[in-house]
Amino acid sequence: MASQPDVLQSCLQSAATAARSALEKCIEDAVAGLQVAETQSMKVAERDELATAWRELQKHKSTWSQQYPADLLVHFKANVAAAAQAARIPEGSTEERPAASAAAPSSSFGSLSHASFSLVDDQDVSKAIESSRLLQQVLPAVDHILAELNKLISTVQGLPNVRPDLNPLRPDVFAQTLREMIVASKAEPAVASLWLKYMADPLGRELKRLYERLVNQLELANIQGASYRVLPTPASVGGRGRGRGG
Repeated sequence: MASQPDVLQSCLQSAATAARSALEKCIEDAVAGLQVAETQSMKVAERDELATAWRELQKHKSTWSQQYPADLLVHFKANVAAAAQAARIPEGSTEERPAASAAAPSSSFGSLSHASFSLVDDQDVSKAIESSRLLQQVLPAVDHILAELNKLISTVQGLPNVRPDLNPLRPDVFAQTLREMIVASKAEPAVASLWLKYMADPLGRELKRLYERLVNQLELANIQGASYRVLPTPASVGGRGRGRGG
């Protein structure tokens, strides 16, 4: 039987490899969707923008399908290292929270508050909103299978309980890596927004398939899923405290 670190590395490599064809299918679907929207639009300016979007996206297909797996592997490995650091910190330690957040820098856009918006410039806010929107469209498609993957991945990471935030293959990693490639392309903001809009649903579908394959791979390796730890809520803790005091 392969060691847990070997199983984890195999999963990371499998995910990166599968991401190539997954992205190709996402781009093909997005191009088709943009073409349909172009033919249905009654506005000349809108048709021109949609046409530009699908033509430019098509040009990136070959390069991105090679770059995406490589970029993902970099993020996967960084997340594994951060998760290992978090796992070494005793449970309940005050150090646990910073370590966990270090493993999930790319998920921070999902929890930006209105108050924090004033601390970053408009461009950063726009990026955060677009990334969050992309993730929100992807999550419903993967929600059920992701819960299974989180349990299995936590086991091979040597974690005593399920830690979804430390899963190196979290959906936000795939979404943010795609967002970074789009930003690096220097595409017009309107075009980039169209790409994200039309790639969101295909990304969710492809990520679901990828996760299903990984769950199958881990189950074939005889990995037993970790269990979820039930945390006491502040209300219940306060209630017990008042009971003892009274």
